[in-house]
Order: sequence, then structure tokens, then C-alpha cells
Amino acid sequence: MLDNNLKEIINELQEQDVLPHTGTIIGGPRNQVDKKGRAKQGHLFSVIDKKPIGEGGFASVYPVTLYRQDETGIAKKSTHHKKFVTKEFNLNKLKNKYHDLNIENLIEKEFDFCRKAGHLSIKPPVYQNNKCYLTMKRMPGKNLEDIFSKLMDDPDSLTDNQKIQITYALLLALKNQVIDKGIIHRDIKPENIHVKLAEPVEVNIFDYGLAKKAGEEDGLFPGSEIWAAPELFTGSPHDNKADIFSMGRVIAFLWGESPENYLSGNPFKKSKNAAKNLNLPADAKWVEPFLKPMLAKTQKDRTDIDSAINHFERLVAINAPIHKLPKLTIENHAPINNHHFFQTRIESTGSSYPKSLSIQQDIKRDLLELLEYLPSQYSHYRSNTLFKKTVGRFTTIQKMMNELNQIMNEKESQDIPQALYDFILHHQNKSMHASEANIIRKINGFLQDIEYRNLTNSSFKL
Repeated sequence: MLDNNLKEIINELQEQDVLPHTGTIIGGPRNQVDKKGRAKQGHLFSVIDKKPIGEGGFASVYPVTLYRQDETGIAKKSTHHKKFVTKEFNLNKLKNKYHDLNIENLIEKEFDFCRKAGHLSIKPPVYQNNKCYLTMKRMPGKNLEDIFSKLMDDPDSLTDNQKIQITYALLLALKNQVIDKGIIHRDIKPENIHVKLAEPVEVNIFDYGLAKKAGEEDGLFPGSEIWAAPELFTGSPHDNKADIFSMGRVIAFLWGESPENYLSGNPFKKSKNAAKNLNLPADAKWVEPFLKPMLAKTQKDRTDIDSAINHFERLVAINAPIHKLPKLTIENHAPINNHHFFQTRIESTGSSYPKSLSIQQDIKRDLLELLEYLPSQYSHYRSNTLFKKTVGRFTTIQKMMNELNQIMNEKESQDIPQALYDFILHHQNKSMHASEANIIRKINGFLQDIEYRNLTNSSFKL
């Protein structure tokens, strides 16, 4: 809460038309020192914009205008007023959701780690009206999640040279802003990384809300399952190599790793097998020897950050000249999905229908079992905006599952194969992401298992 003295100062500055008369205003002592180590007197005020630039379940991020009052009592707009944002926490929501945790302590820890990281210019937390505000520097450039989203729409939106520079900057940021500061971030993912693409490429890591010190154990499952290291799933002791693994997953996605190696199936298995299943496009294969040590299943086999940086530097020295050559023109062939890391569309099958079926199984029972399995492959990731885009924002998958459930509920056993066959014919000629194609592949396999010969003899190249 603002103390009475601070309220009086704000009211006085508003009367002088120095501070706006409307909107949320937070403030406090400057908490800064001069070059001689002396505490600076006065106050720092943040006027919060009405429109957020980012929103989550428990916090929102707003641009702020900074005003600085010096020791003489004179206040004026800071020359850096457009370069800061504030993270507003809804304390009531957080306490209702995590009633067994001390929310204020967690926010104070986030502040301490952000200050220790050094690059965020963070201000001390301010508590006001059941809200908490953390004000910090606004990161230049774009969120890496937005860059990835554009990359999925247009694989040529980043050149190979840009990918090399981004990779190197990501490694240096992890070293300088996290590991060398004695911090284990535990939530390295595209949403928590800002990239300025203009040369020299600049990377800033933020959101230290789940960070901890080396050797500290808090029993929390940190971060997102998609990017998490195997040891985090089991609650095992972990160190900064968990962050190295997560950054390896981020860099692999940058170089075209298939979303299937992030999405479908058990996320723990995906994490354990990340190195084994790594399969970059042909023109990025040279990156794999550098990534696999970052993605090693066990901490003892995983590389350290300095070795990773040196390894990448050596590979770039060998392979960078290749990437300066002009690319071959890629034929625009209709059956091929534009996203180079997605699989090809399903080839058309014959249009004739079978006249007789020999069905040995309880089709309804087996189809029900299959349908119960399919949605579970994707339900983990509905809250992740990047991968919502990867699988068509899940709307297509949901429609497909609704159609299959309708077939299950409304058709008799003897009519189900024909309905499933029609379902495949309906979807196969559409532009299809890998996870959608996987549903078609599973349904086709189901029909083959029940000896639906017309499909068994057709060619589905997935």
C-alpha cells in the first residue's frame, strides 16, 4: 500500500499537473546510488497505461511512463520513460490458486533474481490494492514465440545466417544472464525470450519467477513440459544443465525440428528421447552434433554452456561458407505442405467402395479405445500459444475429433467403416499439419486392422 506521505506527494504533483490525474500510479523511494555509492534521494513514479501488452492467468504486463523526483522535490518525466514496463500480479487470484504458498515471498524472489541477472533494470516491488507491481526495462525486439510463429507461416522469414546469429546470441544470453549469475532459470522457452534481429542480434531472457539458486530445492515442477529437461519430470535434483537442455530444445525448433517431437505422445518420453529423435531438415543437419550434447538424457552426459558455445563456433567456422551460397529453388508442388517440417499430404485413394466387409472385432469397442487415446496426445499443449498455431490452433483437431465421436455415437458397427472411410476422403485433400495427419494415419490403421481392403491396398505416404 502507498503510505500517506507518498499519497500526499502524488496529490501535490497532480495538482501541479506534473503527474496525470487519472490512471494507476505507483511509486516509492528511488533506491538508487550515485557513482560514489551514496543513496539518491527522492522518488520514482510509474504511471501505468490502460492497455496491457501481455496477459496471463495471474499477471499482466503494461507499458509505463516514468517520472523522477529528485532531492530538491522537483519531478519531471524520465528520459527513459518509454523504455519500461510493469508486471502487475493479481494477489487474490494467486493466493486462491496457490493457498499453500507464500506469494509475496515468491514475488520478492523473482525481484531478487531479476536484479541479480543485471540486464532488466528492475525496480523494487510495489504493493497496492491487492496488486503487486514489478517495473523493469522493456526488452528491445520481438518475443521469440512471435518469431517462431512467423517462421511457421513463412520458413524463409529467417535466413540461415540469421539463425546462426540468433543461436549464438541465445547461448551467450543463457551464459551471461543466467548461468554465470549462479541462477537456475527453470523456465527457458520462447515466450520468455526477446530477440532484436537487427545486427548485432541481441537476446534478453526474462521472467525469473520460477528461478532458484544452485543447490536449492523447493519441490515445485517448474516451467513448461514441452521444453523441460527429463530430471524436472521426476523431481530429481537439478542444476543449470536443465536450462541448457531447455535452450537446446528452443534452438532445435529454430532450426526446423519437427513439432511432432514436441507435441504428440507422452511429454516425459519426448524429453528423454529428444537427442535420439532429433531430426533436422537436410540443410540443417550440420547443427545436430552441437545440439545432441545439449539434449542428452542425463545431466552427467549433458554439455556445459562454455563447451556448447565453443562447439557451435567450430561448426559455424566449418559450415558457414556453405550457407552463403544461393539456395536452390524449391518446386511449388501442390501436395507438399509449405511448412518444411510437416509431412506430405495424404495421397488420394480410390473412389470405389467395398461391396462386402468381413469384420471380426467389436468395432465400437475398439474405436472407442482409439478415440480415448487420440485427444490425450494433444491436450497437454492447448495453453501454449505457439503450439496452438503449430496444430492449426487446435480448431481443426477439435472438429475432427467431434466428427469421429459423432460416428462412434450415431453409427451401427457395420456402418462405422464406411463412415470412417468417408471421413478420410473428406480431410485428405486439405492442407494438413502433422498432428492432423496423425489422426488420419491412426484411423487408416484402424481400418486396415479390421480388413477394410479398399484402404489396405491404397497408398498413404505419411
